[in-house]
Amino acid sequence: MPVLPAELFYAEIASSTAALAVLVDSEDPQLPIPSCPEWTLRQLATHVGRAHRWAGQIVATRSAEMIAFRSVPDGRMPDDPAARGHWLTSGAAGLVDVLREAGQDRVWTFDGLGPASFWARRMAHETLVHCADAQLAAGEQVAMPAELAADAIDEWLTVISAPLTGQPDPRAGALPQGRTLHVHATDSELGQAG
Repeated sequence: MPVLPAELFYAEIASSTAALAVLVDSEDPQLPIPSCPEWTLRQLATHVGRAHRWAGQIVATRSAEMIAFRSVPDGRMPDDPAARGHWLTSGAAGLVDVLREAGQDRVWTFDGLGPASFWARRMAHETLVHCADAQLAAGEQVAMPAELAADAIDEWLTVISAPLTGQPDPRAGALPQGRTLHVHATDSELGQAG
């Protein structure tokens, strides 16, 4: 996969969060999210808003260590329904601001220190996918930019499901011996690369 520009990730964080905020403002907060079993729309939106603040705190402080997810300031969705959408979009905007400022500074990632841009990619995909979860639950059509969807698959296969340093590869047992997995994107806007 070619490396996508940071601005594309920033724009996706903002646009997917804005779309999720519209749903939070218009749908029942207890709407079940079938693709995230046992979560409601409120729980999904709280997760996204807290994730933005968590990643933002890691980047803003240039933390070399994991910060506890639930310890992040302002990580709880407001009780006031009129404030919930704004809470989501302000967390996304704050994350994008600190990501732009940090550039390639090194911060904690899932597998040790890495560039702050790790969090731009991770949060863009996290937000894109959870926005789609909410859209599906609300009966809306889901549309994802092909290059971001392909990059999300690449990130999942090469980063998120990869073993931590020094650990066995959990992917090794996913396919029978001698078998391979081939992922072929057919979206015309992805071109011939891949």
